[in-house]
Amino acid sequence: MDKLSPNSSVEAVSSVLERDGFAIVEGALTAAELKEKRDEVLRVLALTPRGRNNFEGFETQRVYALFAKTRAFDGPAPIRSSSVCWNACSAASN
Repeated sequence: MDKLSPNSSVEAVSSVLERDGFAIVEGALTAAELKEKRDEVLRVLALTPRGRNNFEGFETQRVYALFAKTRAFDGPAPIRSSSVCWNACSAASN
């Protein structure tokens, strides 16, 4: 599993996304940004019921359509080498 720096190029992030289906960019968020996003996920989880059956698991919480429940993840991806939308890397691989 590759870990990229915040100064990684769009091409490097795109390559890892295409290969692995995800990319880890360490240090891409400030502590304040990370806290904001974590707090929003915790808020959404507090409103999310637990599983209803053996398949879901009675203690499992599944958040469907997270991006429809919070605006905390809107905005450009924090790649410092350029300003890129969240979906630009996947669009570049098409």
